[in-house]
Amino acid sequence: MTAWTRRHCTCVEVRNLTYEQAAAALAITSDRWLRDNISRLPHQKFGQQPAVFCHCDLRLIQAMRTVMPPEALHLLDAPADQPANQHEGELPYGRCEDCRTPLTRPGRSRCAGCKHLDPVPGQRRRGATSRQRTIQPPLLTAVPPAAEPAEPARPPFQWKPEDPLAPTRICGCGRDFKSRTDQTCQDCQFAAHQEAVTA
Repeated sequence: MTAWTRRHCTCVEVRNLTYEQAAAALAITSDRWLRDNISRLPHQKFGQQPAVFCHCDLRLIQAMRTVMPPEALHLLDAPADQPANQHEGELPYGRCEDCRTPLTRPGRSRCAGCKHLDPVPGQRRRGATSRQRTIQPPLLTAVPPAAEPAEPARPPFQWKPEDPLAPTRICGCGRDFKSRTDQTCQDCQFAAHQEAVTA
């Protein structure tokens, strides 16, 4: 298996599920079915560790196991008295030539779900008249984070005049300074102020 086989995955961050978590997400009472059929299901395998599933894998498993009666397919298809391309002009990029799903990108004639059904060299492509309909995976659009309000500009550093009557203190940097309240010298305070401004 190579990385290109993960083309169906649209996850932005890694959120892998164990057998038990995947069974709960699919509303299966036991993970036994997943374990028994793991060789025929999309999953990830890392060495000797048990298989894990991401949510995109679960969507493919759900699509693989979807049962579509002919009556439901008839309802999904366009009625005979209305041409299939009646609303074609309203869609920005038209429909998929195989499954009639609205396209989301310009310059394409097939949706991502149908492109995944392209045959591997040496295999025959399943006909468009198959009873199983292709399901286009949902598109995850990255939403930019809300702009954080700009912090107010820090006031410039104020140098304090040295109090000659204040007790002498020793700063952590080794300098002697006179102050009644400060624990660090003004040079260290200025350096801390500069770091806060440039951070």
